[in-house]
Amino acid sequence: MILTRREAMKAAIALLPSLALAQNTSAPLVITLEVPVDHDDPRSGRIKLQCEWGAPPVPGRPTVVAVADAQQYYLRPGGAARLQAELFGTRLNLLAIVGRSRSEDLARLVMKPGGTDWGAAYRLLNWRQWARDLDLVIRHLELDRQRLGLYGRSGGALLIHQFLTLRPDLKARAYVQAAVNSELDARWGVGGDAFWGEFSARNPDTARELISWVERNPQHRRSLILVLQRQHFFENLETLPDARKRAAQAFLNGDKAVIAAMRERYQIDAIEKSRSTLEGVGGAVRVYEFAAPREDPRGDAGPLSPSHEATFYYAYPLAEPGHRPSVPPTDWSRLRDVAAEVVQVASRHDHTADYRTQIGLSGLTRNSRLLILNDDHVFKRWVARGTQPRFLQAFFLNGAASPDFQRELAALNDLSWRERPQA
Repeated sequence: MILTRREAMKAAIALLPSLALAQNTSAPLVITLEVPVDHDDPRSGRIKLQCEWGAPPVPGRPTVVAVADAQQYYLRPGGAARLQAELFGTRLNLLAIVGRSRSEDLARLVMKPGGTDWGAAYRLLNWRQWARDLDLVIRHLELDRQRLGLYGRSGGALLIHQFLTLRPDLKARAYVQAAVNSELDARWGVGGDAFWGEFSARNPDTARELISWVERNPQHRRSLILVLQRQHFFENLETLPDARKRAAQAFLNGDKAVIAAMRERYQIDAIEKSRSTLEGVGGAVRVYEFAAPREDPRGDAGPLSPSHEATFYYAYPLAEPGHRPSVPPTDWSRLRDVAAEVVQVASRHDHTADYRTQIGLSGLTRNSRLLILNDDHVFKRWVARGTQPRFLQAFFLNGAASPDFQRELAALNDLSWRERPQA
């Protein structure tokens, strides 16, 4: 028997326990519910999905659902309370979906004694499975949809955009920050990885040496690319140019101690170790979806593009010939019909989420407001100001048209980026 999508959704919802907001503050902060193993086949069985309240939920308050994708680790068990305290304060309920890549039930289906079943991994961990988990949680929350919020950054922001193409009818407030979208990058012919232009302009001699070194040492190319890519997340914009040169010199000089210290500081070794877990497998699945629309730059003799090339390494083995599963399509045109109010925040110096794609994506999305800051992918300058919590709370409490939100927006005027005419 083949079920329609509506019938499948009805069957899936019937499996869920109630997630109604508690009427008192003694409600459990951790909620475990059951969702289909495979949303395309409700008869495939069920797995446990964990959600966490950041604090005891209070009826009548707006509820923000924090959305992370499979390659993000900040919403591990216990992370909701920290996120509530750092960003969402005491006037918002926060519910974090921990995610299916941390399901022990799913691990038994994917992580086999003889190795990872990558076919099953992609089928059960692709973006549509995550988006449908989110849909089930939202559908079963017994609250006013007008007081529902969605929060995501980077890959989680992409997941929210993808989810909205499945649920354009949802009336909510959605905040998306640094919304990576390599599919639209590729379609529109843009890409945010400006590494080579910036590096070679400052260090022309070192750049030439580096290209020659890569040609002579192909076995070390992967490590070099991962270090250069991860620097973007850890170094300030002011210190990034010098950090890049130090990294390049370390590889040129064969300084193993410096390279090892950088790999530890940039958490590269920790990511590599996670590959033997379902969490790491889920990360590879999601990063493969970032890599799939692009041409593979590994082995190119020309300019290096660490942010693009690293996705192919982290997506191993899915990005290799013989794998390369078909990514479920996203109908981006459906963003024109979304009922949600969307605030999209981008950064001019983001090597992962190109600001030009962010402009196009916001223009494609109905009810979307775009703010571009003179910052990087993780918004270190904005975070250092300490005003991000007020910005988020003003939006989720009162909406983008409210005086409170407009005040927070005006306070960012000096950090906002505007294109200047070239001399």
